[in-house]
Amino acid sequence: MKKVVVHPDYAFCADFIDQLPDRFHREGKTIFKARNEVKIFKHQGLELVVKSFRIPHVINQFAYSALRASKAERAYRNALILLDKSILTPIPIAYIEIKKFGLLFHSYFIAQKSRFDCEIRKISDSPDLPEAYPVLSDLACFTAGLHQKGIFHKDYSPGNILFGQTNDRYEFELLDLNRMRFCKISLKKGIKVFERLCLHDDMLQVVVQKYTEARIQQN
Repeated sequence: MKKVVVHPDYAFCADFIDQLPDRFHREGKTIFKARNEVKIFKHQGLELVVKSFRIPHVINQFAYSALRASKAERAYRNALILLDKSILTPIPIAYIEIKKFGLLFHSYFIAQKSRFDCEIRKISDSPDLPEAYPVLSDLACFTAGLHQKGIFHKDYSPGNILFGQTNDRYEFELLDLNRMRFCKISLKKGIKVFERLCLHDDMLQVVVQKYTEARIQQN
C-alpha cells in the first residue's frame, strides 16, 4: 500500500512524485548516502531534494504504522510548522509511505532544494575564516529566537544548519526536521544544543555568550 501526500501548491508535481519510489534507485543525483540516501531530481524547472529513509527494523515498523508518524511525515509536517513561524527551511512538497502487510517499509520526504549551500560545518572545520565569528554571532541570535518560539531541534548538528548572507547579516535554514519538539526551552537546555556543533572552545564561548544575551533581552 502506498500513501502519497502532496502539498496543494505542488499538485502539478503529483504524477512525478507518485512515481518516485520506482524511479529513485535508477535516477537522480546522489548528494548523500549513509543510513539514508538523499538525491536531487529536476522536474518542471524545480530542483527537488528527495530523502529516502532506510527500512526501519521490525519494532519501528510496527511503531510507525500504529503508534506514531513516520520520519517522512514528521519532516513534512515540522517543515510546515517552521515556515508558519517564519523559520527558514527548504519548502516541503510531499511525503510518501510504502507499507507491506500493514507495516511501514519505505518512506520518502520531498522538498525544494535549499537556496543556501554552506553548512555550519564549514565554520567548525575552518575557524580561521574571516566570516566565522559574524556567522556564529548571528547563529546564536537565530537559535535564541528559535527557542523563544518553542522550537527545539534535537539534532542541531553542523550538517543540519545551512547559512547564507543576505544584505549585512547571515540567515539560516534548518534541515533534517523529523526529530523536533515544540515546547518551552530553558536557558540551560538551550545552551546545551551548541555542544553538537563541534566548535573550538573560544568559538563556543562566543556563541553561548551571544545566545545568553539574546535570551535575556527577549525576556
